[in-house]
Amino acid sequence: MAFGYDRPLQEYFAQVFDMDDELELDINSSGMSMVGPQMRPKSNSTIYEEITSLMSDRDLTRHKPLLDNILLDLPF
Repeated sequence: MAFGYDRPLQEYFAQVFDMDDELELDINSSGMSMVGPQMRPKSNSTIYEEITSLMSDRDLTRHKPLLDNILLDLPF
């Protein structure tokens, strides 16, 4: 899983790949994907919910400050 804020594109994103490096999830706040077709933009809260639903409790605790930035609309 990769998630974060892309400063040049000014968007939040989350991407999940399987063990064969196949893209399973590609969401972002602009709707412009670099690896797949264009899609509807997702809200920050939707991106947050998608990310946290896939994380273990340990990873959720570890990345909580970054995840909070998504909800607060703060770049990181």
